[in-house]
Amino acid sequence: MYEIEEIQRKFEEFVSNYRKNLYIVNAKKDHIYNVANNCMEIAKSLNLSNEDIKVAYLIGILHDIGRFDQIEEENELKDNSKFDHGDHGYQLLKNGLLQKFINVRYYDDIILTAVRQHNKEKLNKSLTKREALFCKILRDADKIDILRRLNDKSYTYDYEFDKNDQISEEVKERFYEEKSIPFSLQKNKMDQVVTRLALVYDLNYEYSFERVKQKNYLDKYIENLDLTGDNKIIIEDMKKYANGFMENEIEKNIKMS
Repeated sequence: MYEIEEIQRKFEEFVSNYRKNLYIVNAKKDHIYNVANNCMEIAKSLNLSNEDIKVAYLIGILHDIGRFDQIEEENELKDNSKFDHGDHGYQLLKNGLLQKFINVRYYDDIILTAVRQHNKEKLNKSLTKREALFCKILRDADKIDILRRLNDKSYTYDYEFDKNDQISEEVKERFYEEKSIPFSLQKNKMDQVVTRLALVYDLNYEYSFERVKQKNYLDKYIENLDLTGDNKIIIEDMKKYANGFMENEIEKNIKMS
């Protein structure tokens, strides 16, 4: 198993081949390193072995490896694109790229599964216990950084709200049922805002809930949006509900520990 510094060197070498849109490439690199560090911290919080902590870090580095071909092909990154970056990354790694990042084959299935599953609405029910563990670590780490980035106003450029936009009833229902919201249900920008708040329903670990709460990611995100009228009232209530959900999860974890 390579050390973290070697994993980083190999990743930089891989990314150096992609130069079509360096602004997006560098933004994606920033996200990937943050996710990898989140994976490592979650793994540490779960008292995993040093080897498993390095595997978690590597999975974070590789989780969006398929995005770079998407940048080359589409010159942008959209989650509702027909380009499934999780599946594409899985194929790249399976076809030989993974061998450049890890010199033992014992972890291949875990890494490949985590990369492929990280952007799916729900985890495959046939996963082994260890596969599910690393998938959940990655999915939490990814969502933590998505919420972090939404605090940066440069990531809210597409939220120019039409005053006639209303939150779809199905989206509203799923939110208060504490369910994640698939892209297929989003009909407007207000639905997108609710989808972001609902990311907390798919978090798994105490570290993840505490990180999002301590950093006030939901509050800062909503503050960045120029909401008015009924939409502002509804979103503020949803933000309060989501924060309450996280507080309850943290309390449950404390009682179980």
